[in-house]
Amino acid sequence: MGQNTPTFSVVIRVRNAEQFMDKVLGAIALQSIQPNEVIVVDNESSDGTREIALRHGARVLSIARADFTYGRALNMGIRECTGEIVFFISSHSLIVGKDFFRTAIAEFANPEVAAVRCTTVSKTRDVESWMEQRVLRWPLDLYTIVENGPIASGCAIRRSLWEEVPFDETLEAVEDKLWAREVMKRGYIVVSSEAMYLHMRRRGMVEAIRIMTRERLAILRSTGEIWPLPRPTLPKLLKALLISAPRAAFRLAAREILIYCYIKSIPFQARTKPKVGSIV
Repeated sequence: MGQNTPTFSVVIRVRNAEQFMDKVLGAIALQSIQPNEVIVVDNESSDGTREIALRHGARVLSIARADFTYGRALNMGIRECTGEIVFFISSHSLIVGKDFFRTAIAEFANPEVAAVRCTTVSKTRDVESWMEQRVLRWPLDLYTIVENGPIASGCAIRRSLWEEVPFDETLEAVEDKLWAREVMKRGYIVVSSEAMYLHMRRRGMVEAIRIMTRERLAILRSTGEIWPLPRPTLPKLLKALLISAPRAAFRLAAREILIYCYIKSIPFQARTKPKVGSIV
């Protein structure tokens, strides 16, 4: 590690991810610079996740499902870290190339930088924009922060700022985005990095809607703000009607209607639905 390169640690929240963990930890081991430690926060895995983590030399902490929130798991992991920078990697995020850490850490040479959002290669928009760095600075609307802020599946933060502003352990989602909002209010910025990673896990529509709903519920309960509905997808629907088979158009229309109705029910769900824990 270079003389001016800050030390860093890695935190991974996990539950029953044995199909991914060997690749995720193997990719970390191949990096050109190595972390002080890899901390795995395990949410009651019942498969071989813990054994794989230990075999790769990671330190494994346990958090019960009854006690789990995403913010609490992050706080638990960071407390055990000794690095100046802390990376959050999902249990199904495969970092790409051998200079992932080196590339992302370079952004912290700017003392204004509180967090770095890495590039998700499974999102076309992210990959297309890697040449133009995004900089988030306060004041900024919540929608922009949620869409472009750090994601705990692939990002890095300054540990010293976490000591001032720990993650909110009461939130059931978006703890990473609302943390970024708070530190930006203090004059820091969030930037994007060309350091890339791949989501190996593929989510179906039902799971995607459940996650989307959980995030919007957390935002409403924490800030009182309603996250806007997804941007209109009429062009996609017209394309399906004109080019694709009617069955494909019907599936797309049904999906869009389902998402719209589900999200419109968020204020009602916030009043009636209990908070949930555990990794999804």
